[in-house]
Amino acid sequence: MPIQFVFLDIDGTIYSHGRLVPSAVKAIQRLQHNHIPVALCTGRSLLHTRTLQCRLGIRHGVYFNGSLALTDNTIVHSSPFEPHVVELLMSYLESEERSYLLHSQERIFTVHPVPDHFTSILRSFDFPPVYVLSDTDVNISKTPIFQMNAFIPQEMDHALQSLTNECFVYRWDAYAVDLQRAKSDKSHGALALLRQFDIAPESALHIGDGGNDIGMFQRLGHSVAMGNAPREVQEQADWTTTEARENGVYNALHKLNLI
Repeated sequence: MPIQFVFLDIDGTIYSHGRLVPSAVKAIQRLQHNHIPVALCTGRSLLHTRTLQCRLGIRHGVYFNGSLALTDNTIVHSSPFEPHVVELLMSYLESEERSYLLHSQERIFTVHPVPDHFTSILRSFDFPPVYVLSDTDVNISKTPIFQMNAFIPQEMDHALQSLTNECFVYRWDAYAVDLQRAKSDKSHGALALLRQFDIAPESALHIGDGGNDIGMFQRLGHSVAMGNAPREVQEQADWTTTEARENGVYNALHKLNLI
């Protein structure tokens, strides 16, 4: 079926080595000129993605690996953690004296300042500001939490994962992990967006490079893996383009006659 909607991963896809890939920006502009809707589809938070969306003029997004999806400022899908799961994770990390961040829709916050040796990790991923709140200012039962970051070594992953089957531990740095709602998948938010536009999944394309893109590859009609993706990810896509820094997104969209 003809492609009527395009989803793009960020890191390793349109963003490489700490910056936007210029050819990917040009490709997005041409898609929009051709009146093909574009959405960013990412494990990043809404706040971590919003500046990029504004820069690219993209109105739609899927965040937190599918736990939140918006078109303009309208929520079309929202699936935060259950409060008791957040409280359990916080309690464990506190007992181990480990730093962590909590992501709501509106802000990223913590109850303890992030140690200086971890702030460099945040800077390398262009994190938005982190607010330090007092215990009395944090009310998890009234603040939907979509994601947590924990600053822990790899040997703690199993213990943290074993706390609850309602959480998934995803490591993205030698000293940091994402804590996401179990069974979250980018496709949940993407399918909600497509329903909003009355577009069939068979008419949508996703381009990505990570394990969290496989659900999109499996549920949408068209899929392209980046050349820098692991082989097991490439095997799940229809075909593979060049690497991000070798104009992978532009080459893929050009090959599909979308630009």
